[in-house]
Amino acid sequence: MTPLRLIAALIGLLLSAAACTTPGQTQREATVSSSTPTSTTTPAPPTTRLTTTSAPATTIPAIYVTVPEFHTEVDLTLEPGEVSMSFEFQAPNPATHFFDVIVVMPIGTDLRVFFETAKGGTLHIFKGMIDSGDCATEAAEMQCLMHFPTLEAQGYGVWTALVNKLSEPAADISISIIWMTQS
Repeated sequence: MTPLRLIAALIGLLLSAAACTTPGQTQREATVSSSTPTSTTTPAPPTTRLTTTSAPATTIPAIYVTVPEFHTEVDLTLEPGEVSMSFEFQAPNPATHFFDVIVVMPIGTDLRVFFETAKGGTLHIFKGMIDSGDCATEAAEMQCLMHFPTLEAQGYGVWTALVNKLSEPAADISISIIWMTQS
């Protein structure tokens, strides 16, 4: 594959993940699974609703495969005031897998999300309003999508997600982690 085709394929993947649409659709639900044991290029059964309407329709290039057995979705209810919570999840080898993170929260929620890796590194996943350029709003929700490359220096195994809410109102949030690799 020529470098130009590889770049075009990567752009297609990024647009696809941001749009959450397939050809002929202008609106659809993005889905995340936490228990399907096989890899597939089609969406997993729905557990998270993420709707977008403004991005152009694209498809994920066939060279990329999602890895559903490592998908994680967590719904958190954060009480009023500054609140911190954490949860653990399994990460495949980050040197050969890349990932997307989707955060869904009420508009106006000031939220920070960090991952602590198996080797002790800290990844700044979402920095609240600083990262809002990759977000879309619908009704009273803000939906944010972040893309992360392969990470040679980080280990596979148990990672910990740290969630800090800095705004006053209570908030129900959803965090989805979607792992992918090349086929």
